Amino acid sequence: MWVFTNHGFYSIVRILDTNPEKYWVRSRRKEHLTTYFSEERILYTHATDYQYRVELDKEELDDVFSNLPNEIDYTNFKDSIKNIELKDAAHHVWHDIYGVLDEREGTMGISQEERTRSPTQNRESNRRGDTGLPSNTQGKSGVVRIEDWKRK
Repeated sequence: MWVFTNHGFYSIVRILDTNPEKYWVRSRRKEHLTTYFSEERILYTHATDYQYRVELDKEELDDVFSNLPNEIDYTNFKDSIKNIELKDAAHHVWHDIYGVLDEREGTMGISQEERTRSPTQNRESNRRGDTGLPSNTQGKSGVVRIEDWKRK
């Protein structure tokens, strides 16, 4: 899962190969992680795509996510980002998602051809077991909708 806050960009994954009860919160910038975690918890690994990471259990991860809404004090996410590089990255992500997922014709000058191209076009597999295709978890019974959370 990718999480973009006005403090940083994070990739959150389960540590399936060695400790499936734990999660990695990963980032390419140490200062993004120090927003939420002490420096002592941050591990550095040069040979990975996200060189900084923190190991969490599910309870800690739940705490992080339950507190994130308290940080929303803005009406425009991109404008709330103070760091120029992070703000530029947010604009790039917004533009790419807009171009691929917005269904309206001709918005922002993005052609229909660009809008309907496959998101996996020209994507090569980059790790063992990765086919280059998107994950097929959407719509599966293992995905919990927000409405279902509210019923619990």
